Amino acid sequence: MRYDTRRAWVCLLAALPLLVAAAGESAGPADTVGPRVDAAWIRWLPGGIPAAGYLTLTNLGARPVTLLSASSPAFGDISLHRTVSRGASMEMQSVARITVPPHATLAFETTGYHLMLMHPAGSVKPGMHLTLTLRFADAPPQPVDFEVRNPDGSRAPPSGQGGPS
Repeated sequence: MRYDTRRAWVCLLAALPLLVAAAGESAGPADTVGPRVDAAWIRWLPGGIPAAGYLTLTNLGARPVTLLSASSPAFGDISLHRTVSRGASMEMQSVARITVPPHATLAFETTGYHLMLMHPAGSVKPGMHLTLTLRFADAPPQPVDFEVRNPDGSRAPPSGQGGPS
């Protein structure tokens, strides 16, 4: 009996590396964890001036994540843009994609990457919440709630307390 128990332990220890490797593969690769979006908001501007969307995009995976586009029934056109410095001036450029390296975070800002939101389908005002769907090359589409804010980025006052009309 003692010999059989010892033999079983030897076999188990010999097979342990294979069991550990198989368990890791069955759990799925770490990069199946998609991108995380935080702090999503829209800068409202008066007079039909295109609005801008900002967010923080965190890549939780082990491979780069590439944002290809965004869409919403609230806007006829949404494009990816980047503000770049050209000497003494700033210039906005349309970009085809935005890639976030593994385990990195990219904050969309007025002086960097942002979403250009054009041709609103209806009235858009501070205090509203609109859903934009982000489309990635390597992750499923992700609907995101964006809060519409004042031109200075501040939140709208509670309903009935004034603010832009």
